[in-house]
Amino acid sequence: MSRSAFAGRFAAAFGQSPLEFVQRVRMRQAARMLSATMMPVGTIGQSIGYASCSHFSRTSQAAYGMDPTTFRTRHPGPEPIPLPKALPPQ
Repeated sequence: MSRSAFAGRFAAAFGQSPLEFVQRVRMRQAARMLSATMMPVGTIGQSIGYASCSHFSRTSQAAYGMDPTTFRTRHPGPEPIPLPKALPPQ
């Protein structure tokens, strides 16, 4: 199956592109780590696959409307974490 055929079928099945899906999964994992640990923000970004802290911060801003440090401050502990909103394609 070609890359474009896969992307089309994936989007039809899940309502989002494979990249959008991966970004949402990454941001949910980041949210869990930010609220449950005191790992440095840069380490969390790297552990979920972002090569730079600035890219992680921009994606967090797009997903949650705030940078990772602000997210951590507003969502301490094991309370329910909001789902990231749809992210713009990159």
